[in-house]
Amino acid sequence: MHHEVPGFLRMENPPALRLFGIDAISIAIPAEPEEGTEAHRAFLCGSPHIFLLEDVDLSYGRLLEESWTLRVYPVVFDDLEGGCR
Repeated sequence: MHHEVPGFLRMENPPALRLFGIDAISIAIPAEPEEGTEAHRAFLCGSPHIFLLEDVDLSYGRLLEESWTLRVYPVVFDDLEGGCR
C-alpha cells in the first residue's frame, strides 16, 4: 500500500477512522520493504493514529447478517524498528 493512503483516509474521514482492516497478510509487500515501512509509519505515527488490523478473514457470511462487536486490544512497544520517530 502506498504511504500516502493514510493521509488520504484521514482527510476523508476525520477523526472517525481509528482502525483500518485489510484481508491481506500485510499492507507491505516483500519486494518494496521501504515503502511498507513508510506505509506502516504513516498509519501508526500520524495524527490521529490509525491502527492496522492485517490478515483479517472477512469471508465469513454471517458477518453481514447481524450486528457484532470487534474488540481489539493493541499492544504498543517503544524503540522497535518499525516504531514512530
